[in-house]
Amino acid sequence: MRRLILFAFLLLFAGAAAAETAPSFTRERTFQLDASLREISGLAPAGSHSVFAHNDEFAIIHEIDIDTGAIIRSFAFGQPTVNGDFEGIARVGDEIWLVTGDGRLLEGKIRKHAKRTRFNMYDTGVGKYCETEGLAPAPGPDSFFILCKKLLNDDANDLRIYQWSLADRFSDPKLVVNAPLASLAPAAVAAEFHPADLSRIASSGNFWILDAAGNLLEITAAGKLARYISLDRSLHPQSEGLAFLPDGQIAIADEGKKREAVLSIYRDH
Repeated sequence: MRRLILFAFLLLFAGAAAAETAPSFTRERTFQLDASLREISGLAPAGSHSVFAHNDEFAIIHEIDIDTGAIIRSFAFGQPTVNGDFEGIARVGDEIWLVTGDGRLLEGKIRKHAKRTRFNMYDTGVGKYCETEGLAPAPGPDSFFILCKKLLNDDANDLRIYQWSLADRFSDPKLVVNAPLASLAPAAVAAEFHPADLSRIASSGNFWILDAAGNLLEITAAGKLARYISLDRSLHPQSEGLAFLPDGQIAIADEGKKREAVLSIYRDH
């Protein structure tokens, strides 16, 4: 019996160790961003060589060239510009969606530089269950996955993702992932894991979750671990944004605090 338990433990340890190794996940370049992006919060693919980004206090959208780090254009929601606690961004066609920390979604059109967009606002209902921190398009029109950062009225150390759609906006959001973080990352990481952004790979259906300390989780739609990657914490002191580009490049943004924000470009070979 002891041998059986030991064998099971070794298998578990080997699986966790394998999940941590990622020699093919390499950083290709890093840029310091414009001062207007010091409090960068979320990222979303904009084109083959650019991402959309936002700060956490005002609904101003910046398109960033991932080959130079330069801002291509900036446009705003509302007149005057809407302020709030913005925690995630998604691009669907010619529309930009923003999620607030209390689970509200803002929908506006992509505009040219220095222009403004009118917007719609929806309460997803996720704010009843958690503080939100991440947004990704889901299958179906006007449908999204929303990542929880901090659970409300619940002490569980779980990773939770909800799904909301405009068509079902008068119903409760659907809980689609509810997994103990201890089953997804090493114990020390799981205890301090702070979800910062969410991406989804349409071809596999897998989710990627960025931790504020630079760790990455790839999980299946059923909430099972596919891969765990630990990045260099010195390079990612406050990770806030994650986006996968069409050609496989991966953008990660770090908030600046007392310095400039940083955009790092990785490739998973």
